[in-house]
Parts: sequence; structure tokens; C-alpha cells
Amino acid sequence: MAARALSPGAGDGVSGGQKPGIARLVRGAAVLTFLVTLLRLFGERQGWSEVLFSRAPGGLGALVGIVWLVPLFGLFFGWKLAQLEYRPPPAGRAARLCLLAIAVVVVAGLAAYALGLGPVAEVLVVSVAGAIAAVIGLRAWPELGRVLLAYGLAARLPVVGVYLAAFLGNWGTHYDALPPGWPAMSVWMNFVILGLVPQLTLWIGFTIVVGTLCGLPGATLLRKNTEIEVGRRILDALEQRRKKVRR
Repeated sequence: MAARALSPGAGDGVSGGQKPGIARLVRGAAVLTFLVTLLRLFGERQGWSEVLFSRAPGGLGALVGIVWLVPLFGLFFGWKLAQLEYRPPPAGRAARLCLLAIAVVVVAGLAAYALGLGPVAEVLVVSVAGAIAAVIGLRAWPELGRVLLAYGLAARLPVVGVYLAAFLGNWGTHYDALPPGWPAMSVWMNFVILGLVPQLTLWIGFTIVVGTLCGLPGATLLRKNTEIEVGRRILDALEQRRKKVRR
């Protein structure tokens, strides 16, 4: 059967063209991600292990966090799309686009740091680079990219709400922690620059690019398993035919 596209207006689903099955998968992934977000917040508020629930600015490195779900859901979404006959693009081209997207963010971050722009400008520059990376990542495997975009928004919008509550309540979590050298500014500006903007740009780009890189092997694995199964059925049919001829 010919590959089908997840184009807007081409059926039911999260992004206009996603099948109901895909939409359910995205909703299920979003619910699980939200539960992990709540667990992370609860652990930080309770002062649990820094290894598991880091309260450092950015919260990077904590073992409990939704960032670790992206590769897993990327792999699963890629496998599921291939199962539903959404044909993946050539893996080499898609991987190169994803690596290009990563390079854009890395180079932008290094350039901002080397130029001494300061922490505020660095966050904004990297966030813009993340948005560009998202656009590039969507071109790698558009069908999977749209699924990951929907999942990314569903995962990150609740986090934006947590950032707002943390800043307003001064909770002492990584959500409201200020990076070293951060200038004094209003709570609302801190929320916008450290919470709202990165979550809806950089982390959406991360979800699309890393999810696609992990989704490509998922689709390849299904294709290889399908080819093995088809080959086995052909051999079985030939064997049955040979037995009938002997009779």
C-alpha cells in the first residue's frame, strides 16, 4: 500500500491529519509525561535526592525528568508510524538534517558565549536556534516530526505552567532557579525568558530532532521484521507447493 502523509486536513487526529490511533498514542504519551513532571516537582519540593531531582538552574542531569522520555517516545512513534504504513524517508538524509539542526544550536550557543553577550542574550540566542532546529527537524521525516511536535507541545505547555507557579511562589526548585550572573529583573521577565521562551522553542526543537533520530531506527526495525516475516511466508508457500507436486 502506498505511503500516506500526515497532512493537515487529511483526516482526524492531533494535527489535523494524524490518524485516531496516533492521536491516542500522543495523548497517552502526554499523560505519562505530565505524571513525570508532577513527580519531578514533588521530589524537588520535598528535598529528595539531588541526583534524582536536581534543583540546580536548568535541572540538567537529574535522573527523573521528561527529557529522558523523548528518545523512548521517538523510537516508539517511529515504529508505530511504520506499522501504519507511513514510509520513513532515506535514513541517511534524515539523519544529516537532524545533525544539522543540532549543529545550529551548538554553534549558536558557543558563539553567544564567545561574544560575551551575557546570560540573558545567550538564553534568547539558543532559544531562537532551537526554533530553527525544530523547522529543520520537521523536514527530516515530516510525518514523525508532526507527531513529535504535537507531543512536544502537550508535554511542554504544562511545564510552562509549572514555571509560572514556581516563579510566583518562589518554590526553590530548578523551575525558578536563576543561572549564575543573571541580572535583576521582574518575576514576569524571568518567567518569560527562562520558562516560556525556551520551553516553546529550544525544547520543542529538542523533542523533534532527538525524537526523529531515535524514530528512524524504530521504523527500520519494523521494516526488517516485516521483510523477514514476508520471506518466511514465501518459503512456507513454496514448501507447501513442493509437497503438493510430489503427491
